[in-house]
Amino acid sequence: MARPSVLRKKKIGKHTYWQAQIGGSPRTFGNVKTTSRLEAQTAFTAALGGTKPPARNKTQKASKSNVAKLYDDYLDWVKANQSFNTWETKQSMLGKFCRFKPEGSKRAIKRFNVVEVTADHLYEYIDIRQEDGLAPKTIWHDITHVKAMWSWGAGRNLSGPLAGHMPETHDPFRRVKRPTVDQKNLTADSLLSDEEVGRLFRAADAHYLPIVKTLHSTGARPGELCGALVKDFQPHNATIVLYKHKNDGRRTGDRAKPRVVPLSPAARDLVAAGCDGKGPNAHIFLGRRGTPWTPEKLAFKFWTYRNRLDIRDHLTTYSFRDLWISEALSAGTPIASVASAAGTSVKMIEKTYGHFYSRDLVEIATTVEERRAARLEKSPGDEVA
Repeated sequence: MARPSVLRKKKIGKHTYWQAQIGGSPRTFGNVKTTSRLEAQTAFTAALGGTKPPARNKTQKASKSNVAKLYDDYLDWVKANQSFNTWETKQSMLGKFCRFKPEGSKRAIKRFNVVEVTADHLYEYIDIRQEDGLAPKTIWHDITHVKAMWSWGAGRNLSGPLAGHMPETHDPFRRVKRPTVDQKNLTADSLLSDEEVGRLFRAADAHYLPIVKTLHSTGARPGELCGALVKDFQPHNATIVLYKHKNDGRRTGDRAKPRVVPLSPAARDLVAAGCDGKGPNAHIFLGRRGTPWTPEKLAFKFWTYRNRLDIRDHLTTYSFRDLWISEALSAGTPIASVASAAGTSVKMIEKTYGHFYSRDLVEIATTVEERRAARLEKSPGDEVA
Protein backbone atom coordinates (compact mmCIF):
# COMPACT_ATOMS: atom_id res chain seq x y z
CA MET A 1 0.00 0.00 0.00
CA ALA A 2 1.43 3.38 -1.02
CA ARG A 3 2.32 5.78 1.75
CA PRO A 4 0.14 8.90 1.87
CA SER A 5 1.67 12.09 0.54
CA VAL A 6 2.85 14.48 3.28
CA LEU A 7 3.94 18.10 3.13
CA ARG A 8 7.56 18.45 4.26
CA LYS A 9 10.40 20.95 4.25
CA LYS A 10 12.97 20.28 1.53
CA LYS A 11 16.27 22.11 1.07
CA ILE A 12 16.94 22.81 -2.60
CA GLY A 13 20.19 24.66 -3.25
CA LYS A 14 20.50 27.55 -0.78
CA HIS A 15 16.80 27.73 0.05
CA THR A 16 14.20 25.58 1.80
CA TYR A 17 10.78 24.91 0.29
CA TRP A 18 7.52 23.21 1.19
CA GLN A 19 7.44 20.04 -0.89
CA ALA A 20 5.24 16.97 -1.33
CA GLN A 21 4.74 14.09 -3.78
CA ILE A 22 1.82 14.65 -6.14
CA GLY A 23 1.13 11.86 -8.64
CA GLY A 24 4.54 10.33 -8.00
CA SER A 25 6.42 13.55 -8.72
CA PRO A 26 7.77 16.15 -6.26
CA ARG A 27 6.05 19.53 -6.22
CA THR A 28 6.95 22.65 -4.24
CA PHE A 29 4.42 24.95 -2.56
CA GLY A 30 6.47 28.03 -1.72
CA ASN A 31 9.60 29.11 0.08
CA VAL A 32 9.51 28.40 3.82
CA LYS A 33 10.64 31.97 4.62
CA THR A 34 7.84 33.63 2.66
CA THR A 35 5.05 31.04 2.75
CA SER A 36 3.43 29.87 5.96
CA ARG A 37 2.71 26.21 6.59
CA LEU A 38 -1.00 27.03 6.54
CA GLU A 39 -0.74 28.60 3.09
CA ALA A 40 1.41 25.73 1.80
CA GLN A 41 -0.96 23.16 3.29
CA THR A 42 -3.95 24.87 1.65
CA ALA A 43 -2.23 24.80 -1.74
CA PHE A 44 -1.12 21.21 -1.20
CA THR A 45 -4.64 20.09 -0.27
CA ALA A 46 -6.03 21.86 -3.30
CA ALA A 47 -3.46 20.16 -5.52
CA LEU A 48 -4.43 16.74 -4.16
CA GLY A 49 -8.08 17.46 -4.95
CA GLY A 50 -7.41 19.09 -8.28
CA THR A 51 -8.92 22.41 -7.17
CA LYS A 52 -7.51 25.91 -7.23
CA PRO A 53 -6.24 27.20 -3.85
CA PRO A 54 -8.04 30.22 -2.40
CA ALA A 55 -6.62 33.70 -2.98
CA ARG A 56 -3.98 34.75 -0.50
CA ASN A 57 -4.92 37.50 1.96
CA LYS A 58 -2.01 38.48 4.18
CA THR A 59 -3.86 40.84 6.51
CA GLN A 60 -7.23 39.15 6.77
CA LYS A 61 -6.61 37.76 10.27
CA ALA A 62 -4.32 40.52 11.45
CA SER A 63 -6.58 43.46 10.61
CA LYS A 64 -8.54 43.13 13.86
CA SER A 65 -5.59 42.44 16.18
CA ASN A 66 -3.55 45.09 17.93
CA VAL A 67 -0.67 44.54 20.32
CA ALA A 68 -2.96 44.93 23.36
CA LYS A 69 -5.08 41.98 22.20
CA LEU A 70 -1.97 39.91 21.55
CA TYR A 71 -0.69 40.77 25.05
CA ASP A 72 -3.99 39.86 26.75
CA ASP A 73 -4.46 36.58 24.88
CA TYR A 74 -0.83 35.56 25.37
CA LEU A 75 -1.02 36.17 29.12
CA ASP A 76 -4.23 34.12 29.29
CA TRP A 77 -2.38 31.25 27.59
CA VAL A 78 0.64 31.61 29.92
CA LYS A 79 -1.61 31.63 32.99
CA ALA A 80 -3.30 28.42 31.86
CA ASN A 81 -0.14 26.56 30.83
CA GLN A 82 2.75 27.88 32.94
CA SER A 83 3.45 28.82 36.55
CA PHE A 84 1.94 31.78 38.37
CA ASN A 85 5.40 33.31 38.84
CA THR A 86 6.06 33.10 35.10
CA TRP A 87 2.73 34.77 34.40
CA GLU A 88 3.50 37.60 36.85
CA THR A 89 6.96 38.15 35.39
CA LYS A 90 5.67 38.29 31.83
CA GLN A 91 2.78 40.55 32.83
CA SER A 92 5.20 43.03 34.37
CA MET A 93 7.89 43.03 31.68
CA LEU A 94 5.59 42.88 28.66
CA GLY A 95 3.33 45.51 30.23
CA LYS A 96 6.25 47.96 30.20
CA PHE A 97 6.82 47.27 26.51
CA CYS A 98 3.11 47.75 25.72
CA ARG A 99 3.09 51.15 27.44
CA PHE A 100 6.16 52.36 25.54
CA LYS A 101 5.52 55.20 23.05
CA PRO A 102 7.80 55.19 20.00
CA GLU A 103 9.43 58.51 19.17
CA GLY A 104 7.14 60.77 17.13
CA SER A 105 4.02 58.77 17.99
CA LYS A 106 1.19 59.77 20.31
CA ARG A 107 0.13 56.13 20.62
CA ALA A 108 1.60 53.54 22.93
CA ILE A 109 2.83 50.43 21.14
CA LYS A 110 -0.17 48.50 22.48
CA ARG A 111 -2.43 50.61 20.24
CA PHE A 112 -0.51 49.60 17.11
CA ASN A 113 -1.90 46.98 14.78
CA VAL A 114 0.41 43.98 14.95
CA VAL A 115 1.43 44.38 11.30
CA GLU A 116 2.58 47.96 11.97
CA VAL A 117 5.23 46.90 14.48
CA THR A 118 8.82 46.59 13.26
CA ALA A 119 12.15 45.56 14.71
CA ASP A 120 13.06 49.25 15.05
CA HIS A 121 10.38 49.62 17.72
CA LEU A 122 12.03 46.95 19.85
CA TYR A 123 15.49 48.43 19.29
CA GLU A 124 14.20 51.86 20.38
CA TYR A 125 12.60 50.36 23.50
CA ILE A 126 15.83 48.58 24.41
CA ASP A 127 17.80 51.82 23.98
CA ILE A 128 15.46 53.51 26.49
CA ARG A 129 15.85 50.65 28.95
CA GLN A 130 19.62 50.83 28.65
CA GLU A 131 19.56 54.60 29.25
CA ASP A 132 17.67 53.87 32.47
CA GLY A 133 20.73 51.96 33.66
CA LEU A 134 19.22 48.48 33.61
CA ALA A 135 21.57 45.50 33.76
CA PRO A 136 22.34 43.52 30.58
CA LYS A 137 20.57 40.47 32.08
CA THR A 138 17.36 42.53 32.39
CA ILE A 139 17.67 43.66 28.76
CA TRP A 140 18.21 40.03 27.80
CA HIS A 141 14.93 39.12 29.52
CA ASP A 142 13.12 42.07 27.90
CA ILE A 143 13.97 40.82 24.41
CA THR A 144 13.27 37.19 25.33
CA HIS A 145 9.74 37.92 26.58
CA VAL A 146 8.81 40.14 23.62
CA LYS A 147 10.13 37.60 21.12
CA ALA A 148 8.27 34.79 22.89
CA MET A 149 4.98 36.68 22.77
CA TRP A 150 5.41 37.50 19.11
CA SER A 151 6.43 33.99 18.18
CA TRP A 152 3.32 32.70 19.97
CA GLY A 153 1.13 35.14 18.12
CA ALA A 154 2.65 34.42 14.73
CA GLY A 155 0.78 31.12 14.77
CA ARG A 156 3.44 28.75 13.53
CA ASN A 157 1.97 25.91 15.60
CA LEU A 158 -1.17 24.97 13.69
CA SER A 159 -2.34 22.53 16.35
CA GLY A 160 -1.98 25.01 19.21
CA PRO A 161 -3.98 28.04 20.36
CA LEU A 162 -1.77 30.41 18.40
CA ALA A 163 -3.00 31.21 14.92
CA GLY A 164 -5.06 34.29 14.21
CA HIS A 165 -3.17 37.34 15.40
CA MET A 166 -1.01 38.05 12.39
CA PRO A 167 0.34 36.53 9.19
CA GLU A 168 2.87 33.86 10.03
CA THR A 169 5.49 35.64 7.95
CA HIS A 170 5.16 38.83 10.04
CA ASP A 171 7.56 38.22 12.91
CA PRO A 172 9.71 41.38 12.98
CA PHE A 173 11.69 40.38 16.08
CA ARG A 174 12.68 36.93 14.90
CA ARG A 175 16.18 38.05 13.98
CA VAL A 176 16.68 40.52 16.86
CA LYS A 177 19.61 39.19 18.85
CA ARG A 178 19.79 39.28 22.62
CA PRO A 179 22.89 40.85 24.16
CA THR A 180 25.61 38.60 25.49
CA VAL A 181 25.49 38.65 29.27
CA ASP A 182 28.98 38.73 30.74
CA GLN A 183 29.82 36.07 33.26
CA LYS A 184 29.91 37.41 36.82
CA ASN A 185 33.37 38.42 37.92
CA LEU A 186 32.72 38.42 41.66
CA THR A 187 35.36 39.44 44.16
CA ALA A 188 35.08 39.97 47.89
CA ASP A 189 34.80 43.73 47.27
CA SER A 190 31.89 43.29 44.84
CA LEU A 191 29.70 41.52 47.42
CA LEU A 192 27.34 43.15 49.89
CA SER A 193 29.27 44.39 52.91
CA ASP A 194 28.17 43.93 56.52
CA GLU A 195 27.75 47.70 56.79
CA GLU A 196 25.44 47.85 53.75
CA VAL A 197 23.36 44.94 55.03
CA GLY A 198 23.09 46.59 58.44
CA ARG A 199 21.94 49.91 56.98
CA LEU A 200 19.32 48.14 54.90
CA PHE A 201 17.96 46.11 57.81
CA ARG A 202 17.69 49.20 60.03
CA ALA A 203 15.81 51.18 57.38
CA ALA A 204 13.56 48.42 55.96
CA ASP A 205 9.82 48.66 56.68
CA ALA A 206 7.90 45.90 58.46
CA HIS A 207 6.67 44.30 55.21
CA TYR A 208 10.03 44.28 53.43
CA LEU A 209 12.24 43.26 56.35
CA PRO A 210 11.09 39.60 56.73
CA ILE A 211 11.72 38.62 53.13
CA VAL A 212 14.99 40.53 52.79
CA LYS A 213 16.30 38.98 56.03
CA THR A 214 15.30 35.53 54.75
CA LEU A 215 17.14 36.21 51.49
CA HIS A 216 20.20 37.13 53.52
CA SER A 217 19.94 33.93 55.59
CA THR A 218 19.47 31.50 52.67
CA GLY A 219 20.84 30.82 49.20
CA ALA A 220 17.35 31.16 47.72
CA ARG A 221 16.60 33.05 44.54
CA PRO A 222 14.30 36.05 45.07
CA GLY A 223 11.63 34.45 42.88
CA GLU A 224 11.66 31.27 44.97
CA LEU A 225 10.80 33.13 48.17
CA CYS A 226 8.23 35.28 46.36
CA GLY A 227 6.38 32.17 45.15
CA ALA A 228 6.72 30.12 48.36
CA LEU A 229 3.39 29.08 49.90
CA VAL A 230 2.52 28.12 53.45
CA LYS A 231 2.16 24.46 52.41
CA ASP A 232 5.74 24.51 51.08
CA PHE A 233 7.18 25.16 54.54
CA GLN A 234 8.36 22.03 56.35
CA PRO A 235 8.91 23.14 59.97
CA HIS A 236 9.98 19.69 61.20
CA ASN A 237 13.14 19.73 59.08
CA ALA A 238 13.50 23.52 58.59
CA THR A 239 13.09 23.63 54.81
CA ILE A 240 10.94 25.12 52.08
CA VAL A 241 10.17 22.50 49.42
CA LEU A 242 9.17 23.86 46.00
CA TYR A 243 7.87 21.63 43.21
CA LYS A 244 7.63 24.44 40.66
CA HIS A 245 10.94 26.23 40.26
CA LYS A 246 13.56 27.31 37.73
CA ASN A 247 15.13 23.87 37.23
CA ASP A 248 12.07 21.65 37.70
CA GLY A 249 12.46 19.99 34.30
CA ARG A 250 9.45 21.55 32.57
CA ARG A 251 11.63 23.30 30.00
CA THR A 252 14.10 20.47 29.44
CA GLY A 253 11.80 17.48 29.82
CA ASP A 254 13.96 16.04 32.59
CA ARG A 255 12.43 14.22 35.51
CA ALA A 256 11.01 16.69 38.02
CA LYS A 257 13.01 17.19 41.21
CA PRO A 258 11.84 19.39 44.08
CA ARG A 259 13.88 22.41 45.11
CA VAL A 260 14.72 22.23 48.80
CA VAL A 261 15.64 25.55 50.42
CA PRO A 262 17.40 24.89 53.76
CA LEU A 263 16.62 27.39 56.52
CA SER A 264 18.90 28.56 59.30
CA PRO A 265 17.25 28.99 62.73
CA ALA A 266 16.79 32.72 62.04
CA ALA A 267 15.26 32.08 58.62
CA ARG A 268 13.03 29.33 60.01
CA ASP A 269 11.60 31.75 62.58
CA LEU A 270 10.95 34.38 59.90
CA VAL A 271 9.18 31.86 57.65
CA ALA A 272 7.15 30.47 60.54
CA ALA A 273 5.99 34.00 61.43
CA GLY A 274 5.00 34.58 57.79
CA CYS A 275 2.91 31.38 57.81
CA ASP A 276 1.12 32.14 61.08
CA GLY A 277 -2.65 32.32 60.69
CA LYS A 278 -2.69 31.69 56.92
CA GLY A 279 -4.20 28.92 54.82
CA PRO A 280 -1.99 26.36 53.05
CA ASN A 281 -2.25 28.05 49.64
CA ALA A 282 -1.41 31.55 50.92
CA HIS A 283 1.95 33.15 50.13
CA ILE A 284 4.40 33.28 53.02
CA PHE A 285 5.68 36.78 52.29
CA LEU A 286 3.28 39.62 51.55
CA GLY A 287 3.85 43.27 50.70
CA ARG A 288 2.30 46.41 52.17
CA ARG A 289 -1.11 45.90 50.53
CA GLY A 290 -1.35 42.24 51.43
CA THR A 291 -0.38 41.10 47.93
CA PRO A 292 2.46 38.62 47.28
CA TRP A 293 5.91 39.93 46.56
CA THR A 294 7.21 39.51 43.01
CA PRO A 295 10.86 39.65 41.88
CA GLU A 296 10.09 42.96 40.14
CA LYS A 297 8.57 44.51 43.27
CA LEU A 298 11.52 43.32 45.34
CA ALA A 299 13.98 44.76 42.81
CA PHE A 300 12.25 48.14 42.84
CA LYS A 301 12.11 48.20 46.65
CA PHE A 302 15.82 47.40 46.88
CA TRP A 303 16.54 50.13 44.33
CA THR A 304 14.73 52.78 46.40
CA TYR A 305 16.63 51.80 49.56
CA ARG A 306 19.91 51.55 47.68
CA ASN A 307 19.65 55.15 46.52
CA ARG A 308 18.77 56.40 50.01
CA LEU A 309 21.29 54.38 52.00
CA ASP A 310 24.48 54.80 49.97
CA ILE A 311 24.55 51.16 48.86
CA ARG A 312 26.73 50.60 45.80
CA ASP A 313 24.97 50.79 42.42
CA HIS A 314 25.99 47.37 41.10
CA LEU A 315 24.27 45.54 43.96
CA THR A 316 20.79 44.06 43.51
CA THR A 317 18.35 41.82 45.35
CA TYR A 318 20.14 38.85 43.78
CA SER A 319 23.33 39.98 45.56
CA PHE A 320 22.03 38.31 48.73
CA ARG A 321 22.24 34.96 46.95
CA ASP A 322 25.75 35.77 45.70
CA LEU A 323 26.79 36.67 49.23
CA TRP A 324 25.39 33.50 50.79
CA ILE A 325 26.98 31.18 48.23
CA SER A 326 30.34 32.97 48.46
CA GLU A 327 30.37 32.83 52.27
CA ALA A 328 29.37 29.15 52.28
CA LEU A 329 32.29 28.34 49.98
CA SER A 330 34.74 30.50 51.93
CA ALA A 331 33.77 28.60 55.08
CA GLY A 332 35.01 25.40 53.44
CA THR A 333 31.63 23.84 52.64
CA PRO A 334 32.04 21.27 49.81
CA ILE A 335 31.01 22.66 46.43
CA ALA A 336 28.50 19.83 45.87
CA SER A 337 26.74 20.70 49.15
CA VAL A 338 26.59 24.40 48.29
CA ALA A 339 25.20 23.60 44.84
CA SER A 340 22.49 21.43 46.39
CA ALA A 341 21.56 24.09 48.96
CA ALA A 342 21.46 26.78 46.26
CA GLY A 343 19.44 24.68 43.80
CA THR A 344 21.95 24.79 40.96
CA SER A 345 24.69 22.67 39.41
CA VAL A 346 28.24 22.09 40.60
CA LYS A 347 29.41 23.33 37.20
CA MET A 348 27.65 26.68 37.67
CA ILE A 349 29.00 27.08 41.21
CA GLU A 350 32.55 26.36 40.03
CA LYS A 351 32.19 28.70 37.06
CA THR A 352 30.79 31.66 38.99
CA TYR A 353 31.92 31.28 42.58
CA GLY A 354 34.67 28.66 42.54
CA HIS A 355 37.42 31.15 43.38
CA PHE A 356 35.89 31.58 46.84
CA TYR A 357 36.49 27.91 47.57
CA SER A 358 40.09 28.20 48.72
CA ARG A 359 40.32 26.17 51.92
CA ASP A 360 41.19 22.89 50.18
CA LEU A 361 43.73 24.66 47.98
CA VAL A 362 45.38 26.28 50.99
CA GLU A 363 45.47 22.90 52.74
CA ILE A 364 47.17 21.38 49.68
CA ALA A 365 49.79 24.13 49.65
CA THR A 366 50.32 23.70 53.39
CA THR A 367 50.70 19.93 53.00
CA VAL A 368 53.35 20.37 50.30
CA GLU A 369 55.26 22.81 52.51
CA GLU A 370 55.09 20.49 55.53
CA ARG A 371 56.37 17.53 53.49
CA ARG A 372 59.29 19.60 52.26
CA ALA A 373 60.14 20.65 55.81
CA ALA A 374 60.02 17.01 56.96
CA ARG A 375 62.42 15.96 54.22
CA LEU A 376 64.87 18.69 55.12
CA GLU A 377 64.81 17.64 58.79
CA LYS A 378 65.75 14.06 57.84
CA SER A 379 68.52 15.18 55.47
CA PRO A 380 69.95 18.39 56.92
CA GLY A 381 72.88 18.34 54.53
CA ASP A 382 70.68 18.42 51.45
CA GLU A 383 69.32 21.85 50.64
CA VAL A 384 66.65 22.62 48.14
CA ALA A 385 67.56 25.54 45.93
